[in-house]
Order: sequence, then structure tokens, then C-alpha cells
Amino acid sequence: MRPPEAFLDTGVLTDLADSGRAAAVSLDRLSSVAFVVTTVLNAAELLHRAASDGEKAAAHGVLTGVHVLGFHQRYASVIAEALDANPPGGLRAAMLAGFCISNRVPLVTDDVNHYRGIPHLTVVDIADLSSDPDALARALQLRY
Repeated sequence: MRPPEAFLDTGVLTDLADSGRAAAVSLDRLSSVAFVVTTVLNAAELLHRAASDGEKAAAHGVLTGVHVLGFHQRYASVIAEALDANPPGGLRAAMLAGFCISNRVPLVTDDVNHYRGIPHLTVVDIADLSSDPDALARALQLRY
């Protein structure tokens, strides 16, 4: 049985790809308690931020461990409702929130402020997670 899903925002993906900074939680650790997903928008942002060949290789390495999903038309009304909340992150935040709300997936981010005020969205700050898989599972409200 596949574990519950957790959505990774671009900042978390960048931390995972950037060998110069210690990621708060490893992709292996996240994957041990969740089916890790992101959107094509986040994947494109990650690849766009990669300047050197080494950074691009690291970004592709992260993306091989994450399931990259697209946007479905059924998300449109949920995205519009998220936009009504006028989130600090604007349309981008509303789109990602709509994806997460529609799929009942918690959003793991390094910038919770971008999603402030969006109803029905579960946001998890990556900084609050420890390397303990039980703590991660509790934070994401996941069950094995």
C-alpha cells in the first residue's frame, strides 16, 4: 500500500538539491513516510534556479525522487477560492494550494507566509520537522 502524499514546494526542492546547504529533512526521510509529489510548476522553478551544470544535475537528481504532476481543470474553482483569500504568494500560491486542497495533500514549504489565509490548506513548515521519521509522520498527520 502506498503511503499518504506530501507536496513539496520549490524552496524545499531547492534545499534538497543544493549541496551547499543542509536540507532540514532528506528526500529519503520524506519518502519513508510519504509519497512525495510536486507540480510541473515547481519542477520548472527548480530547474530555472539551477545556474551551473552541477546545480542542474542536482536538480534533476531531486526530481527523479519526486513524482511531478500536472494541473487538472477540476482545480480551477479551488484555485479561484484560494485567490479570494488574497494570499501573500499571489496566483502561484493559489495554484499550488488548489492542487493540494483538491488532492487532500499537505503542503511542505520553507515559506508558510506565502500561503497565509488560504482556507482548507494544510501547511507544514519544513523547519519544524526533525530527522526523526515518527516526528515527520506526526507533523504531516500521516499514518503508516
